[in-house]
Amino acid sequence: MARELLRNLLFLKPHDESLALYLEELRAVGEGLKALGEEAPRLPESLGDLLEEDLPRFHGEHLLVVGGHTQLRSRLVPFLEARGLKVDWYDADSAGVGKEALRRIQSRLEKAHGLMIVSSYVGHDLSEPVRLEAERLGVPVYVIPGRARGTTGFLRALKAFAPEVFKKALKGVQ
Repeated sequence: MARELLRNLLFLKPHDESLALYLEELRAVGEGLKALGEEAPRLPESLGDLLEEDLPRFHGEHLLVVGGHTQLRSRLVPFLEARGLKVDWYDADSAGVGKEALRRIQSRLEKAHGLMIVSSYVGHDLSEPVRLEAERLGVPVYVIPGRARGTTGFLRALKAFAPEVFKKALKGVQ
């Protein structure tokens, strides 16, 4: 739990050097557990490693994300692109309205290796037609439930969904 909290704080304040103290505290707790004969979880070497742990390295795969809020998009897109993922993200503010937005998103599906829908920030009138089109095209779909709408929830979902994205990329996009 402390690891998740620290990861969230890193996304909220990526340049806050005092967060390194929390990582040191986690290490001290681990040493205390070892002294008691308990097994301590492995901790990353740096704060940057903490953000990236358990996420696979991507190699140009294309992910389409529908939903989420602007702040989530602005934090995650640069992070994901630095890990080799090409991201088209249509959040609540950028998607636009009506059939034009739907057509724009559906046209991007043809190049996508995966579609993630952040369900708590997008209406069914947009997500359902996009999901159906993705399934028609054979693009894997992952719907992130409302309770996992933050950065760590998204990254946890991406970690689980990554094998499907890789499979689609290996098959090639028609």
